[in-house]
Amino acid sequence: MNKNPLIGFILTLNWNGEIPLDKDVRKCIGTILNYRRLDNHLNHPSLKTIKDSTKSNLIDWALSSKWFHYNGHNDTTSSLHTKDLRWRIRCSTLTLPTLDIMNRNFPLLIKDRTQCLLCDNIIDSNNHLWECPNNYDRIRACFIALGDKLIDLLNIEADTLTSSIRDTVTNSNTFRWAFQSEQIHPVAFLLLKSYISNDLVGIFRSHLKSMKNIIKNLFPFIQICSLKFKIDIWKYRNQLWKTTRDAWGLNKKSFVKYREIFTSDQRTAAVFSRTQIINNNRDLERGYINPFNDFRNFKLDKDFFFILFSSSNFLHSVLPQLLHNSTSPS
Repeated sequence: MNKNPLIGFILTLNWNGEIPLDKDVRKCIGTILNYRRLDNHLNHPSLKTIKDSTKSNLIDWALSSKWFHYNGHNDTTSSLHTKDLRWRIRCSTLTLPTLDIMNRNFPLLIKDRTQCLLCDNIIDSNNHLWECPNNYDRIRACFIALGDKLIDLLNIEADTLTSSIRDTVTNSNTFRWAFQSEQIHPVAFLLLKSYISNDLVGIFRSHLKSMKNIIKNLFPFIQICSLKFKIDIWKYRNQLWKTTRDAWGLNKKSFVKYREIFTSDQRTAAVFSRTQIINNNRDLERGYINPFNDFRNFKLDKDFFFILFSSSNFLHSVLPQLLHNSTSPS
């Protein structure tokens, strides 16, 4: 409760010591629920690496958020933009259709055959996709090519010409490991997963003065990175998957018509008869669910009532009357 209320109010309630609850009820609810959904998003078990990166201040969330909405195509409505957006969402939420996810969704087809298609040593997962030792050379080649492209870009767009541009890029955490043949740096993994790191932004800040100019050059560059990762790394892995799928006697229709091919009893039995050790965490087992689209049991949430009673209607109408009655002589 704020002892220094807004002008015209007897008092003002603050949520989280930050947001005054003096607005329209929809705005109050929207802002607060966005905070909570983001918290749920980062606390999802499958996104632990993203949460750890956030705690370590590796991610520039302001620019990452804008990047998720960036349209790299001229058309307002574009099928290519839809594909780009789908790729960003799947990368950032670790929901690319790797074999561990496919085995969870189609156990009667995959049958626990989830070993990595590249190394055949570890279960194929979204994290392992980028960490697989057999993928290192391809990832390194991508970063060297992108580092050289960024150097060329900054040589053209930099506010002041300087000979240190190459050093800025090749000595950054994002690219140094590739040029020096070192272990992949965590900020490079973030770029692979479609997040913009503070380290990458720092490269642009070193040679571009205004944020407007940084964004103008940063997002098209990230678009190039995203497409290169998709083509050089994911599509290569996908070709291996198609070969394996054919060897298993499966095709695309096998997955599309999964519920028609197998009865409900068969699908249920398959879930309980899997030989792999399954994590007991139900959220992790079900996979990622976007909290911004998840309104299950919303009407039963007690926090909703606090927000409702703290809304503008309550503050402006009911609360002043209650205070007036409480201070009136009996």
